[in-house]
Amino acid sequence: MTTTAAPQANLKVNINDRDYDYAELPQKAQLVLRDMMRIDQRIGELQFELRHLQAARQLYGSGVRQAIQEEGVHDNDSEPAGNGHLD
Repeated sequence: MTTTAAPQANLKVNINDRDYDYAELPQKAQLVLRDMMRIDQRIGELQFELRHLQAARQLYGSGVRQAIQEEGVHDNDSEPAGNGHLD
């Protein structure tokens, strides 16, 4: 299913490769489609936030690695890696 815009009188929707006028759909179908559009919008917002959080995590990881290099701290190969693994 794809939509071309937010719910409005001239909205066209494509369901199973068939085009429909949104306004001509049963009210229940309209309600479900509005909910689906809200969900799609929220997914987009969360994906946007996730990309920013991943970028921030990479930046912090770089900062930690740089601080370790600047201070000349040596790694300890004898201890197993834990939850603090920075990649």
